[in-house]
Amino acid sequence: ASVIVFQAGAKLITANVGDSRAIIVKGDEVFPLSIDQKPNNENEMKRILKNGGEVSQYEEDGIKSGPFRVWKKGEMYPGIAMSRSIGDLLASTVGVIPEPEFIEMEVDKDTKFIILASDGVWEFLDNQKVKELVMPFYKKNDPEGACRLLINESAKWWNKEDIVVDDITVICLF
Repeated sequence: ASVIVFQAGAKLITANVGDSRAIIVKGDEVFPLSIDQKPNNENEMKRILKNGGEVSQYEEDGIKSGPFRVWKKGEMYPGIAMSRSIGDLLASTVGVIPEPEFIEMEVDKDTKFIILASDGVWEFLDNQKVKELVMPFYKKNDPEGACRLLINESAKWWNKEDIVVDDITVICLF
């Protein structure tokens, strides 16, 4: 997965492939700079089904668990939990594509900060919660402290809710 934010003057251009995410906080509002590309999103699922893939949760002994994943029809692979990915040759055979989606947004006088993070952060923290957690660090100009807090908070939730901890990467731009 990859989420990239490029600034040209007052314009931000976000390119996203996968389930990492970027948000921007302007004034007191939070806006998405990317959309998670999950296999159970309607348009993404249509493409996967058309290419011989299936979309379902992992199932063992009739019990479904975890996120929706892409599988080769009738098989237990590749099992990828996103509908777009760079360089996954196996998943590309069943409709997982490397093409990014783009979102444009303007930076203005109300822009406070931008957060880019991997899916390990967004699994348990929504956009609003991340904004609330980061705001005190923005007020004291401590982006590194904000990153540490988001990483620790995410890890705490993973340890509470699951037996594994997913990748947790954060960039805070004030």
